[in-house]
Amino acid sequence: MLLHFINRILLKFANIVNTILPPVRCFKLKVFLYNLSGCKLSKYVKLTSGTTIHYSNISIDDGTWVGSNVNFYSSIQGKIIIGKNNDIAPHVIMNTGTHNIGSKNRRAGTPLGNDIKIGNGCWIGMGVLILSGAKVGNGCVIAAGSVVKDNFPDNVLIAGTPAKVKKQL
Repeated sequence: MLLHFINRILLKFANIVNTILPPVRCFKLKVFLYNLSGCKLSKYVKLTSGTTIHYSNISIDDGTWVGSNVNFYSSIQGKIIIGKNNDIAPHVIMNTGTHNIGSKNRRAGTPLGNDIKIGNGCWIGMGVLILSGAKVGNGCVIAAGSVVKDNFPDNVLIAGTPAKVKKQL
C-alpha cells in the first residue's frame, strides 16, 4: 500500500516535470522519472512535453516517439503495451478503463479494464482515441480522429468512428 502511494506521488511529480522541461529535450530524464514511478519505458523512448501518464501500468518499447498532450489512462485491470518504433501524434488518448452497464440508478456499473496493445512500427494520427481492449498489429496507420475499439491485423490503414480497416498496406 505504501509503495503504491509513493508511486502515485512520483508519477504526479514526473507529469509536472514533463510539463516544465523543453518539449523536445531531456528525453532520458523524462523516461527516468516515469520509470521511478513504476512505468516501464525504454531508455530510447522520446516523450515530448505535455504527455501525461495517469497510472503507471504502461510499457513503451525502443524508438517510440510520443507527441505533445498525449494522455495514457491505464488501470489496475488494464495495461497499455506499446511496441517498438511507433510514432504517436499529439492529442492521442489511450484508456484501458470501462464499466459494465449498471442499473437504471447508475448506468456506469462495475469498473472493468482491458489491455491496450500497439504493435511495432505503427503511426497513430492526431486526436486518435484508443479504447479498452483494442489491439493494433504491426505496421498499422491509424488516421487522425479515429476511435479504435477492436482488434486489427498487421499492416493496415485504420480510420473512422468506429475505426475500420480501409486498406491493406
